[in-house]
Amino acid sequence: MLETLLELVETFFAAGGQELQPAALDARTLRDAQVHPEHHKDLLVRVAGFNARFVDLAPIEQEELIARAKAV
Repeated sequence: MLETLLELVETFFAAGGQELQPAALDARTLRDAQVHPEHHKDLLVRVAGFNARFVDLAPIEQEELIARAKAV
């Protein structure tokens, strides 16, 4: 999987891409952050063009991010 990500990044920039923000979290990590927010205070996620602390998001927003992570 790491090789595939590296190829994606190299291809993106070779084609003229200037900024790439791949997600590196899985649904299990996000779910654990819901259950144990005290262990994940520094967990940042990308939401609508800005970074936010996952544990500070509303539960409905957290669920949306978890659903996206499961879809990958």
